[in-house]
Amino acid sequence: MAVIQGTNLDEILRGTAFSDKILGREGNDQLQGRRGDDQLQGNQGNDLLEGGQGNDQLQGGTGRDTLDGGNGRDNLQGDNDNDLLLGSRGSDSLDGGNGFDTADYGNLGNLITLRAVGVVDKGSAGTDQILNIERIIGAIGQDNVIDGAVPGGGPVAFNVNLAAQSLTTVGIPGLGNVTFTVENFVDVIGTSNTDTITGSSADNEFGGSAGNDTIDGGSGNDIVNYSDLGQAITLERAGTISKGSAGTDQIFNIETIIGAAGEANAIDGSTGTSGTTSFEVNLANEQLVVNGVPGLGSIEFEVVNFVNVTGTSNDDDITGNSEDNLFGSSVGDDSYDGSSGNDTVDYSDLGRSITLERGGVINKGSAGTDQILSVETVIGAPGQDNKIDGSTGISGQTSFDIDLSQETLTVKNLPGLGNLTLNVVNFVDATGTTRNDSILGNTEDNEVRGGNGNDTLTGGEGDDRLLGEAGRDVLNGVDPTSATPGAGEQDVLVGAGAADTYVLGNGANIFYSFSGNADVALIQGFQTNLDKIQLTGSLTDYFFNAQNTAIFATTNNDLVASFVGGAFNPAVDFTFV
Repeated sequence: MAVIQGTNLDEILRGTAFSDKILGREGNDQLQGRRGDDQLQGNQGNDLLEGGQGNDQLQGGTGRDTLDGGNGRDNLQGDNDNDLLLGSRGSDSLDGGNGFDTADYGNLGNLITLRAVGVVDKGSAGTDQILNIERIIGAIGQDNVIDGAVPGGGPVAFNVNLAAQSLTTVGIPGLGNVTFTVENFVDVIGTSNTDTITGSSADNEFGGSAGNDTIDGGSGNDIVNYSDLGQAITLERAGTISKGSAGTDQIFNIETIIGAAGEANAIDGSTGTSGTTSFEVNLANEQLVVNGVPGLGSIEFEVVNFVNVTGTSNDDDITGNSEDNLFGSSVGDDSYDGSSGNDTVDYSDLGRSITLERGGVINKGSAGTDQILSVETVIGAPGQDNKIDGSTGISGQTSFDIDLSQETLTVKNLPGLGNLTLNVVNFVDATGTTRNDSILGNTEDNEVRGGNGNDTLTGGEGDDRLLGEAGRDVLNGVDPTSATPGAGEQDVLVGAGAADTYVLGNGANIFYSFSGNADVALIQGFQTNLDKIQLTGSLTDYFFNAQNTAIFATTNNDLVASFVGGAFNPAVDFTFV
C-alpha cells in the first residue's frame, strides 16, 4: 500500500489505481483515493475527502470536512467540528463524530428511507448506517420517507414536522428525546406508539400504524394509508380514525384515506360534534363528500378500500361498490344504493320500528324516510314491531311471497325485473299487496294483513292476528308442520266480505287441541253459508255449544275455536281433510 502524505500547505493529494493511504496535514486539503481500497485522513484543516472506487475508509480529522465515499462499501468518520458526509452508492457507514454533522443524499438520485436505529435504505444504491448525525438531507426530487416501523414494536415515538424540517425521536432508552433536522422528506410512517406528524406543502403520504396518533397533512394533497395496519379502520366524524385494538388517530388536512385491502373498513357519521353535516358517499368512485361542515361548507375526500357506511343524523346519499356492503342507518331521509354485491341496510341501532314499503321505501316514522335500491338484506331493530307493507307503491302488478320464519320476502312480477327476493331480518308484521299474496309468520306475535287479492295467511307460532281483508283468503294461525300446531296459542282470525277459509286442522292434527282453553282460534267476521272452516277427521270428532259459536274436540273436550259476531252451521260451513 502506497503512503501519500501532504505538507502544511493546501494541497490536492491523489491516489493510484491501487490501495493507497493518503494523509493530509495542516492545510485545507483535497484527498482523492481514486481506484483501490484506500485510507484517507484529512487531519487538520477543512478538508475534502473523495474515496472514488473501492471500499474506502475516510477520516476527516479536525476542521469542517466534507467526506464523499464514492462507490463501494465505505466508512466515513467526521471526527470533530461540523462535517458534511455525502451519501453515495454502496452500503456505507457514516459517523459524524462531534459537532453538528450532516448526511447529505441530495444528489444520490434514489429515494431514501430513514428507518429507526439510524438505518438509511437507498434502494438499489445500498443501505447505510448513520451515527452521530444531526441533519439528514434526502435526495432532491424524490418522495423520501421517514419510517418508524420496527419489527415487534419498540419504546420510541415520533414527533415529525416536515414543514419545519424537524424530527424528534421520543423516549430513546438512555437518551430520552433526540431532535434531527430532516430536509427533502415527503412521506412518514409512524411508530407503534403515540406519534405527532405534520406534513408540508408537498403531497405527503403518511403510513398509519399502531398507537394514538395525530396526523396533520398541512397544505398539499395528502394521504393517510393504513394498508399495512392489518385490521379494519373506521373513519368517524370530525376526523377520528378508530383502529380497534391498534388505537385511535386524529387527522387534519387530509384528502385521501386508504384502508387495508380485504378488511371491512367503515365510514361512520353517527358520532361527532356537528349536527349540521351530512354525507354523500360513493364507494364505487371512492368518494366521500361531507356537507354542512361549520365554517367550511362541503369537504371532499378520497376513500379507498372502504366497504361499510353508517350515515349521519341528516339526509345522506350513500352508494356502495362491488363488495358486500353494510349500511348502518340513522335518523334522516337517506338514500342507499348497494350497487353490485350482496348488500345490507341495518336499522338495528335506530331504536324504533321501521316499515318496508313497496318501491324500496323504508318508513322510519319521526326518524325519517329512506329509499333503498339494489339492497339484498334489510335488518330491523330487534325487539320492535318492524313491518312489511305492500299496500302502497307504484306498481299494481306485484305481489308478495313472505316467509318471516325464513326471513325472506319475494316481490313477484316487478316490471322489467320479474321476481326479486330480499332477506328481511327482525320483521314481525306484514301487509300484502292488491294482488294474491302468501304470507307466513314466525315465532313472534305477528299481525298479518292480506290486503286486496286472494291471499294465504299463516301465522306460525305465537299469538297472531290475521286479517284477510278483501278477497277470498285462507287464514291459518299456526305452524302446520309442528307436532302440536296451535299449542298454547291464542290467534285471532278476521275475515271480510268475500268467501274466506279458516284452517283449524290438517290431515294430521286438530289445531288448538293441546292446552285446554289456553289455546284457541278467535274467529271474527265469519259469514255462514259463505265462509268455510277446514277441519281434520269428520263431524263426529267435534261438538259445539248451543249457539254454534264454539268448536270443541271430542277426544279431550278441548276448545278449538271461538266465534265472535257470528255463528256457524256445521252442515254447510265445514270442510274436512
